[in-house]
Amino acid sequence: MVAESKSSPRSASPEAAENDSHSLCSAVSKNGEACGGRANESGFCFAHDPSLNSIRETARVRGGENSSRAVRLEKLMPRRLRPLFDRLEQAMQELHEGKLDPRRATAMASLAGAMVKVLEAGELEELTRKLHELQD
Repeated sequence: MVAESKSSPRSASPEAAENDSHSLCSAVSKNGEACGGRANESGFCFAHDPSLNSIRETARVRGGENSSRAVRLEKLMPRRLRPLFDRLEQAMQELHEGKLDPRRATAMASLAGAMVKVLEAGELEELTRKLHELQD
C-alpha cells in the first residue's frame, strides 16, 4: 500500500496525475510558437511574466557581473596571489599615467614572474606527489 504524504495533494491514479499536471505559459515566443515553459499563478513562466521584470533584470545584472572576466580571473587565482595581482594592476595604471618609473615597474614584473614560477613549481610537485600516492 502506498501512503500519500500530507505535502503532496496528488493522487496515485494516472487520471488524477494527468489533471494535476502544470499548465504551460500563455506567452508566444519570438519565433511565433507557444512558449513551452511551466506557467506560474499568473499564467506566464518566469521569463514572460510582466510582474517579474525587475526580478529578471536584477538576476541578469548579477549574472553579468559574476561572469565578467575579472570575477572569473579572481575565482581561478589562488587567494594569496590576489593582493599581488591587485598591486600589479595598480602599478600598470601608475606606469600608464607616468607616476611610476618604468625601471621600477620592470623590476616588479620580474619579481612577480619569479613568484609565479615558484608557485607553479610547488603545485607541480604537489600533484606529482599525489599521483605517486595513488599509484602505491
